[in-house]
Amino acid sequence: MILKFVTHCILVGAAMAQALNGAEYSTDPVESLNSTAPITSAGGSSDIHCTVQCSAAGAAVCAATAYVEETRVCLFSGVSNADFSAAASSSTVFRRTESPDMIREILLACALVCAAAASDLDGTEYSTDPVESLNSTAPITSAGGSSDIHCTVQCSAAGADVCAATAYVEETRVCLFSGVSNADFSAAAPRSTVFRRVKEELTTTTTTTTTTTTTTTSPAPGYHVLLSRTRLTLSFARTWTEYENGFGDGVDVWLGLKKINELTGSTPRKLRVETVSTAGVSYVDEYSGFSVGDASTNYAMTFDARLTASSNTTGDSLTYHKGMQFSTMDRDNDQSSTSCASRY
Repeated sequence: MILKFVTHCILVGAAMAQALNGAEYSTDPVESLNSTAPITSAGGSSDIHCTVQCSAAGAAVCAATAYVEETRVCLFSGVSNADFSAAASSSTVFRRTESPDMIREILLACALVCAAAASDLDGTEYSTDPVESLNSTAPITSAGGSSDIHCTVQCSAAGADVCAATAYVEETRVCLFSGVSNADFSAAAPRSTVFRRVKEELTTTTTTTTTTTTTTTSPAPGYHVLLSRTRLTLSFARTWTEYENGFGDGVDVWLGLKKINELTGSTPRKLRVETVSTAGVSYVDEYSGFSVGDASTNYAMTFDARLTASSNTTGDSLTYHKGMQFSTMDRDNDQSSTSCASRY
């Protein structure tokens, strides 16, 4: 199981896409095609994956791209009006454009969440349960945001002293924060869900014998963010050890395979994949019975079923990877003859 199981969180626009560096693409037909324009290729997994690679290569190298689903290959040309009809007869061609009037859809947040709230790299948990007494004088600050999950990620990164509660205001696309856990957000965010930090509640079981007393604790369940990519400035080209242990900068984070196994290995969870566009449109996929094995399985991933009733995307990008082991650039566990982790 390589990281392709999250690459499809990238949002697909209706007729164009904007990738990492702000490049815009159009699928509008061009008046004159250049049938002699050179075309190169590389491994790919979707239209958007190809535009991301195209943007990273730069306009001089890639001015147009197309994805060939049958061979899972991206085609590129440095000529904007290159003719792809022979090599990709049934594919959509994305051509770079400078048009300011095009819809600008960019990936802001991609979060995989396990059970029912939100937590980032440090294991912060949040509750949406009502509180008995609200503090109407608690100070509230704000910052730009794109979703509930984006706000909780920012809250966790700020630390408990700065942010003990947060709410997302969809109308203004703003995150509200307060350092007071029972802050009253009803005036500023009357229709928003408030996420409040909770200390890890421990369930304690004590077993007493004539010679020993053993006490065990287990964390209370909550939402955990496995992956968040918002700023897109943090490199995810990491080693096996880094993916095992986790990494992040407080905004873009990977929880770590060991922790994900601890959360899901013996207790499969519901997996939620969320993306949000700059227009505030949310795209969601949910899967039941999500589980990641331990190191002896190379952290093989599985799940029970895609929850179509609570998903609003048209495709399913996870089923292909069901049962596969995790792969990184320095440890190739995929089923391909080449290293998919290096290619993608």
